[in-house]
Amino acid sequence: MPFSLNSEGRSLSSLFNSNEPNNSDNLIIEQQNLLCVFKLAVKDLLNLSLKHERLMEKEYFPLKHFFIVFEHILLHGYTGKKSFAISSSSNRKDLWPIIDLISRKSTDTHLSEISTSSKEMTNVRTPLGRVRAWLRLALMQKHLADYFKILVEQKEELKELYEKDALLLSDQSIIIPGLLVGLNVLDFNLCLREATLDHPIETPIHYSLYLRERRLSSISSSNSHPPGAIKDPIDELDDFSMASAIRTRRTSVKDNDTAIDTDTASTESSDETKSDTASDKRLSSILDQKSYIEEINRSLQKTLVSLQNKLQTLEQTNKTL
Repeated sequence: MPFSLNSEGRSLSSLFNSNEPNNSDNLIIEQQNLLCVFKLAVKDLLNLSLKHERLMEKEYFPLKHFFIVFEHILLHGYTGKKSFAISSSSNRKDLWPIIDLISRKSTDTHLSEISTSSKEMTNVRTPLGRVRAWLRLALMQKHLADYFKILVEQKEELKELYEKDALLLSDQSIIIPGLLVGLNVLDFNLCLREATLDHPIETPIHYSLYLRERRLSSISSSNSHPPGAIKDPIDELDDFSMASAIRTRRTSVKDNDTAIDTDTASTESSDETKSDTASDKRLSSILDQKSYIEEINRSLQKTLVSLQNKLQTLEQTNKTL
């Protein structure tokens, strides 16, 4: 008796066979989520750097979370090299083909040094750990934005490594190098020999850091607008972290437990504030000048490389004539 599917079996099979459109929609939604979270992660990192005089010598949580989000961007829709008929999970975890693609397309002399240093690190054993080391070295040398711009421009070769709805294949991927350029004003001095870079790939993104809870207050008798109208008072609670709530509790406890002479404290604090403000402005101007000089140096290096290439081509043409 030949095998036949009833109506329930056909509907069930059609449900399982409709994964591709659903997966495509999910990837598009993930694109928007990753871009929004990445913008906020870069903003938080810049805000944190102001407290540390634009010098980051430790992987504070905003910096760690920046790398987590950036790693999710690289892994979004990533399938790895299609050398086999079936893409294995090990291929998906190996992001080094992306680094090889950047190395082939870039003419930067520092790129080979970064790749060699990340491969020779003794405390890193996995391919993903080497990619993490490479990203940190590129960020410390302030070339991560340039390298990523080269990467997103290679759409045809990226199609061999990513699904068609991956973030790096979308037109919005060009936003990411622009965000990374803003980090060039910071100085990163990270000790990678003591860093743990072989942690699992399934590191989640902390979306709760960037969510705001909107609460409608009780409708007063004078308020004639319906609930949710624009003129209703809305309390926005920033859930950036529980640290802010802890800080407010600590300050309230200190205010209740200690009695301070307000007159003398206010005068001393005002003098300290003025001196701190003046020193902060002076330091900020110095750091701005430093960043400006670094940008000029990078542009001059690019101009020098292009002129050297033109000179080589002219010499070759003269030899042929």
